[in-house]
Amino acid sequence: MDRHVIVVSIVGGTRLDLSQAQLAAPEVTLTKVSLVGGVRVWVPAGIRVEVSGFSLIGGTRLYGETEPGPGAPTVHVRAFGLVGGVRVIRGGPPEPSRVDRRSDRRSRRTRF
Repeated sequence: MDRHVIVVSIVGGTRLDLSQAQLAAPEVTLTKVSLVGGVRVWVPAGIRVEVSGFSLIGGTRLYGETEPGPGAPTVHVRAFGLVGGVRVIRGGPPEPSRVDRRSDRRSRRTRF
């Protein structure tokens, strides 16, 4: 992952799987800009995450393993939008979304 990554969306959320990413530097910045839509970011275990920015409606949540100590690589998430929060999941790959599970069920369904 480059030192600075910018993600722009007008309407709709953003899902970013960084669980296997190789960071270009000890500190990298991810900037998300949108009108309506949050961001969900998966980061590997052992990565510090600092979230900043502005959202009129939406919060910030951090899930997963405990925060590593000082000196760990850091991902700065800067999120700007009117509606939509930030959800960061540390450790492990992302779980399939409901849409993915629904299409998977359809593909296994036998039709007569």
